[in-house]
Amino acid sequence: MGELLKAELPRLRKGMDRIEAIDYYDPALPRIEIPLDPKRTPLENIERFFHRYRKAQRAVPIIGERMARVSGEIADLEEAGRALSGAEDEAAIATIGGRLGPLAGRPHAPRPVSTEEEGAAGPRRFTSRDGSEILVGRSSRENDRLTFRLARGNDVFLHVSGRPGAHVVVRASKERPPSLETLLDAACLAIYYSLPVRSRSEAARGATADVDYVEVKHVRKPRGAAPGEVLLARHKTLRASLDEERLGRLLGGGPP
Repeated sequence: MGELLKAELPRLRKGMDRIEAIDYYDPALPRIEIPLDPKRTPLENIERFFHRYRKAQRAVPIIGERMARVSGEIADLEEAGRALSGAEDEAAIATIGGRLGPLAGRPHAPRPVSTEEEGAAGPRRFTSRDGSEILVGRSSRENDRLTFRLARGNDVFLHVSGRPGAHVVVRASKERPPSLETLLDAACLAIYYSLPVRSRSEAARGATADVDYVEVKHVRKPRGAAPGEVLLARHKTLRASLDEERLGRLLGGGPP
């Protein structure tokens, strides 16, 4: 617009609030209306557009840096949201908030907890009715550790279909695949530990969901995926529910 105003300089007068000009930068050569400040002289109006242009140019790298920083903050918040969905108690929630630092309204973030420290407690361990071992991840990062470091290729991986939640692994072998009863036990645990902590005591009972399952050797980690996110090369789906008797037997009557 500044360049177009330069071409219209002979027609410009102080007091004008707009002028029509041909847009020579458009092949169709349309006539466009350029707003003016009636309090400014013609040269001041022209300089105003060039000043805005130079200011916008200086802003480009600054905006790029801000966009990159905000994108990183969004990724941190999304990961924290996934972690919160599997948080077990107030201490776990406080740890997640601490990692966010200023994003959580805290002036200083405590020392980050390493992956090794986070997984130090190890997965939860349960025994199915027929004696098979079932392992359940405690957090997004521990889900990865369980599935890709602790589990063996012929073990069976389970996860509630279509939503964030715990990774569940049933110890198995090629010669001894898990029974349907064991799969139902593991699916029950997958549903239970994919619910928010506060929902487990009342709303959990009777909840029903689809649970995907496949041998661990068919589970893949996409490049750049967030902790806990996986792809299943092939899988089957089991419809399962939180049966009171089954869940009570697996939890052994102790705290969930």
